[in-house]
Amino acid sequence: MKAQSARNGPNAPRSRTRALLQLLCLVTAVTNMGGNLLLFAAHEPLFDLFQIPPSADPHMFACVLGFSFAAGALALAIVLAPKHAAPLLVVGIVGKGMFATLTLLFHASDGVSWPWLVFAGWDGVMVAVYFLYLIYEVQPKLRRLNTGEILPRLPRLPARPGQRQPRTGRDGGRSGKRALLLVYSLTGNSKRAMNEVCQGLEEAGYQCTVGEVRPKDETLFRFPFRSITQFLRIVVGAMLRRPCAIHVPQLLSHGHGYDSGAGDGGQDGYDLVVCSAQTWMLGVAAPVQALFENAETRRYFRGNDVAIVNVCRGLWRRPQVMLADMIADAGGRLVAAHAETNAGREPWRTLALFVYLATGGRFRLVGQRQQTLSQASLERLRQFGMQLGQRPAAAYTPVRDGAASAASAEWSWADSEIRVQQMLLSGGYRQEMR
Repeated sequence: MKAQSARNGPNAPRSRTRALLQLLCLVTAVTNMGGNLLLFAAHEPLFDLFQIPPSADPHMFACVLGFSFAAGALALAIVLAPKHAAPLLVVGIVGKGMFATLTLLFHASDGVSWPWLVFAGWDGVMVAVYFLYLIYEVQPKLRRLNTGEILPRLPRLPARPGQRQPRTGRDGGRSGKRALLLVYSLTGNSKRAMNEVCQGLEEAGYQCTVGEVRPKDETLFRFPFRSITQFLRIVVGAMLRRPCAIHVPQLLSHGHGYDSGAGDGGQDGYDLVVCSAQTWMLGVAAPVQALFENAETRRYFRGNDVAIVNVCRGLWRRPQVMLADMIADAGGRLVAAHAETNAGREPWRTLALFVYLATGGRFRLVGQRQQTLSQASLERLRQFGMQLGQRPAAAYTPVRDGAASAASAEWSWADSEIRVQQMLLSGGYRQEMR
């Protein structure tokens, strides 16, 4: 299922960005391999032409050329074998990073010719390119989800004898669908975004329960900040990836007060969990990270379909990958992802955000827009919620032996996507699309 609203948002250029990263890898492959072959064959006339002093150690010069040629061959392998790109990218990051660092160290101690500094600078750029490319590769499912694809929802399986039946909808029917929205918002931006997602889900027939994530240190995590010291403490904590202590969210049925049955989790609780996320220093916000460190809140994800909503100034890809890994570790099944960014262009948007946060929202750069989502972004989020709520469900029906009776047929319970796949492989269930 494709979410049409995502095509016009920041999710849309993801495939184009990946194509650009592959193009840069191809460029460095051609320049490294071709350039080093040229230097090996004709370095003397080239050095004379550009008045570059010859290398004092020809053996070291040959080793450097060989190393650089191998780096180019590695870049070519990344382009030609994208399915195996992730480990090659790690090797490339280490190799090019070491070459750039050693070149700068040699330049600081003895000095090196300007071409080697150019090579070192290019390798430094390629380290950043490889790192961005690696972010795209470590979670292949996210590449699909960020194009607007939404995976089918897991069904509710029948209750065993003596177990509580699944909760019903507002109309008392067994078709009721329930979603848990976990919301953390420092400035209110993510809260506005999740309100739109909630509205879309309710328009699609979901009953929504909202859990607001609140840090225990309310003095520190309160905006606007009373002093710049609060801002700096949060920045340092985010750089060190330190989660903060949080209260267990009080779960409220949207518009209907406290949800006394919330928190059951799994197939007899919520059909869907939607988790908001922000970018804090290229990582997941500390209060959101704490959801996965706390056993009482970590269980919300186990056995449930999970959707991610990223709201930030623009650098949302790495936090999204980190959050997807946390969801998988907690036993959740990632089914959808959507990202929206504040209005403006880089680097002014990032600079304006830091000024806005550090001054508690009292000052803004001249000509910069307010650090909030645009009306178009909010509408895309509402559409995302609707299409998330309208996704089809995969139905599981028991497949029985001819000799087995209905009374002896037993239902197995799936608490994660892995368990479901195991059941399918064993022939215990047949998967169909409604």
